[in-house]
Parts: sequence; structure tokens; C-alpha cells
Amino acid sequence: MKLSRELGLQPRQIVIWFQYRRAEWKARQLERLYDTLKHDYDVISREKQKLQDEFTQFEYLYKLSHLLVLQVMKWKGMLVQQATREQVVSTVDTKISGEETVESTSVPSSNKTTVAASPHVPIPECNYVFNLLTGCAKLPSYP
Repeated sequence: MKLSRELGLQPRQIVIWFQYRRAEWKARQLERLYDTLKHDYDVISREKQKLQDEFTQFEYLYKLSHLLVLQVMKWKGMLVQQATREQVVSTVDTKISGEETVESTSVPSSNKTTVAASPHVPIPECNYVFNLLTGCAKLPSYP
């Protein structure tokens, strides 16, 4: 009331002016709060997108590693099969040529005498000895 008398205005005009000022102040305060929240939201949104991208990459790498493990297991199986086939072929070749093998040492071949069992079979084309038990060639031992 005192202010309205000093300014020469009606008390209602003073009340409306203060309400307007308070509303402006609250609006500015809400705008600042909105800007802060919008900034925080943008930061969190970018972080979320980054985490989703990383998750997608990890998911891809996990699937790829699983496929690679399966491929390695497949290759190991193929190598074992190949080694088994080579060992069978080597055994068959030895039986066809009439030489003794580890499995046939108790029965002599048709025209040879029984020889002490040895898992090492000399390969005629080279100076290496082929080991039937492990399926690999090794250098001959020298005295």
C-alpha cells in the first residue's frame, strides 16, 4: 500500500506488476533448468549410443570367435581323419608289399621269415624312417 501511494498507482496494479515479475523470474529459472536438463540428456543419449555401438561390436566379435572355434574344431577333425587315413594307407601298402607290420608280426608273410617287431618302417626313396605309431618321419639314428 505504501508503494502504491508513493508511485501514485492503484494497489491492484502493484500486485499485478509483482506477479508478472515473479512469473518472469520463474520462467527464466525454468529455462535455465531446461537447458541444464537438455544438456544432461544429450550427454547421456550420446553415451547410450556409444555403449550400444560397443555392445554391437562385442556381440559381433563373440559370434565371430564362436565361428572361428567351430572352424578350428572342424579342421582338427579333418587333420585327425587325414592322419588316420594316411596311417591306414601306410599299413595297407606295407601289407601289400609283404613286409611285416606291428599288427602282423605273429603271422609270417608268405615268403619271408619272421622279423622282430619294430614300429619303424624304412621309406625306400629316402634316408628317413617312418614311424607307424606316430605317423611321422624321423631321421635315422647313427651309431
